[in-house]
Amino acid sequence: EAARVDGASPLQQFRFITMPGLYLMHVFVVPMSVIASLRVFGQVQVMTEGGPVGSTTTLVQHLYNTGWINPYMGEAAAVGVFLFGLTFVLTLLQLRYFRAL
Repeated sequence: EAARVDGASPLQQFRFITMPGLYLMHVFVVPMSVIASLRVFGQVQVMTEGGPVGSTTTLVQHLYNTGWINPYMGEAAAVGVFLFGLTFVLTLLQLRYFRAL
């Protein structure tokens, strides 16, 4: 209300009042959403099992197929380490973007 009285436009109110107020929510929710999207397994396994010609295969689906369906535990471990590294790097980039780190 004070910004409106001072003559701030709706865009300025959103940018300088609303967004800083939602800062802590963004710092938590965005990295957690990325982590959850990288862990998608159950829906793909139940609905398509990787889809036609592997079109819906995710990284976790590949890890499962490599380690449990085909007995290539070394490759599955490497995929798991890559998935951890990818998650870690994306989380660090997002925290750096939101200036929480």
